[in-house]
Amino acid sequence: MRPLLQSNERQSQQHTRSSSPLYVRLHRWIEEYVSQRTGDCFEVGGGAGERLSIFGSLGYRLNGVDTTSAFLMDTVNALRSQGYQLGDFFRGELSQVQTYRRYDLVASFGQLGAKDDWEEKLEAHLSLLGSEGTLILTTRLPGEGVELAEPGDADFRQRRRQLARWHRALEGGGFAIAFAGSVPTLTGLSFETQPVFGLIAKRR
Repeated sequence: MRPLLQSNERQSQQHTRSSSPLYVRLHRWIEEYVSQRTGDCFEVGGGAGERLSIFGSLGYRLNGVDTTSAFLMDTVNALRSQGYQLGDFFRGELSQVQTYRRYDLVASFGQLGAKDDWEEKLEAHLSLLGSEGTLILTTRLPGEGVELAEPGDADFRQRRRQLARWHRALEGGGFAIAFAGSVPTLTGLSFETQPVFGLIAKRR
């Protein structure tokens, strides 16, 4: 069965969101620390495709997984309409993805969370990453993500703990850390005052 065509209205909404200050600044941060401009990018929790479109504009072939049915229809069609190269798209949880392929870049924005199973989820991310591949992780983006935020200082401490855990696990696992800390361009974009912490690492 061929996927349903996305309406012009939905395409317009996606373009509007991808042009928002959040995604413009996210694009700027990624572009600064990721030098590779070819290959395959895989996003965990691809959603409506706004973040994938960032990687498409940088020259990557796009791949991803999301739990929503719209991901395989509306998102794929919207990305195709923008002229991006498309690869593998899956519906379901990351743990359900079955592929022998390995990707040059794996990205996850607020999807890793702070739960006890974060190590297992991190390993699932790494299982998709090719040799010398790049991994991008962030805590919850303003107004997005699946991680449960805590109020005030508790939320701040939780996010810093997440970053520290990722840093230790990856540095000890043969990764070169290109960036680890608060992402300046993503702080103070909305009513949320807590910073977004991010990490960009390259497998050696």
